Amino acid sequence: MRVSLLLPCVGLLAAFCGAGATQDFTSSFETADPPTAWSLADNGLSTPSDAQAHTGKRSLKIVDPDDKAGSNARSARIEVEPGKECLVSVWTFLETGDPQGLGVYLDFLGADGKRIEDASERSQHRPIMAQGKWTRLLFTIAPPAEAKQMAVWLHTFSLAVVTCYVDDVELA
Repeated sequence: MRVSLLLPCVGLLAAFCGAGATQDFTSSFETADPPTAWSLADNGLSTPSDAQAHTGKRSLKIVDPDDKAGSNARSARIEVEPGKECLVSVWTFLETGDPQGLGVYLDFLGADGKRIEDASERSQHRPIMAQGKWTRLLFTIAPPAEAKQMAVWLHTFSLAVVTCYVDDVELA
């Protein structure tokens, strides 16, 4: 499955295409995206929304109203080439709450389809979101040698109280 790119700086992304990911993943949360590109398993904390969008008309709205549970949104899996860097880009918009309440992880999966725990946990990034403004998290990461697939995991921390939007998630 190869998903078309929607990134304004295609040149930067093109430099990494195929480097670590054997296929690209882009999600702008438009009508055709969920549920095929995302698994939203958090009892309604994460929902597609047309209230904010970095591009297009929709994004993923995450409302974590208390310090009891966290959000749990996972992208579709893509094939990776172990050891070769992948580019990760995620746009975020903070409405209210903790500006570092969202964690962006890469779930690395082995040949058996199971999560490689240590590598996945080490992949965590906490974007510093700006209230009322779109900001971009951009980083590279090399999948571990045993990884065959990866997916993006968006997770608000159980102690975080935050309402934010995520859009234009890209892996290459």
